[in-house]
Amino acid sequence: MPKPIVALIKGDSRYQNIRQALEMLEKQIKADLKKHLQNRKSYILIKPNFVTTRHQLAATHVDAVRAVLDFLQPIWKGRIIIGEGAGIGHTNEGFKNYGYLPLKSSYPNVELLDLNQDDGVDAQG
Repeated sequence: MPKPIVALIKGDSRYQNIRQALEMLEKQIKADLKKHLQNRKSYILIKPNFVTTRHQLAATHVDAVRAVLDFLQPIWKGRIIIGEGAGIGHTNEGFKNYGYLPLKSSYPNVELLDLNQDDGVDAQG
């Protein structure tokens, strides 16, 4: 099993910190995309965290997700799903409250998905 690769960044800008960390890992990310996402039905899932939909400190900030999307745009043209299932509140309320809705118009290949409303999959079967 290969050793995990980790990038640690310290700074004042959430967006820049995420971008710098991803750029440090770019070679590995590109290799993984090439290896695992080879057909037209492939997609990337970005899973933020909304513990609650009413308190920003309990959720992934949209700037972090925007940094991931900006990093991916030049290297991935397929579907990107931002999927979350809020712990407290309705996920779509979180998408609205935390500024995720404009991502759909800024990034044409992005979809927002409420995982609490999606069909389940039998993991044993």
